[in-house]
Amino acid sequence: MVGEAPPAHHSRGGDVVTGIARPQALGAFPFPAGLLLIAGGEETDAARTALVRGILPETWPARLDGVRLVHEDRLDEAAAWFADSDDPVDRYNLFVLDPERVSRSEAAAAVGDDWRPLVDHVAYTVGLTSVPPTSEGLHGELAALVGTALAAAALADGDEPVALAHLR
Repeated sequence: MVGEAPPAHHSRGGDVVTGIARPQALGAFPFPAGLLLIAGGEETDAARTALVRGILPETWPARLDGVRLVHEDRLDEAAAWFADSDDPVDRYNLFVLDPERVSRSEAAAAVGDDWRPLVDHVAYTVGLTSVPPTSEGLHGELAALVGTALAAAALADGDEPVALAHLR
């Protein structure tokens, strides 16, 4: 209804750049869970911290029900949960699960320029492009994740020294 606040997982929770806390658990779990973003905020900080350590939270905030469903391998339910949300992070997470429902450009617009390389990494991982993402200007967990993709691409090209350089 007009004028009513949407359920908690439907709220924006901040702009597209500051709504994503760091560090993220990128690469800490197998695909697709290892490519999901965790929205920032007091409600999600403890769960995000556990996930960054590679540990599933003992309790999940309602705001992360979609992420929990992915970790429980209930991907169809998770996709439906993300699709029902208007949160930018959830739009991106739906792109990870179903890139036919959310375009690459929509996912990039949802998370902002700082996270565009992650969208490019997902596109490369799921075969939407044969061009690996660039690591220029990246730091932290995003640089590490993209570095692994670049190393894998170099190995596929038979260039072990370049692959090793991407991992340093």
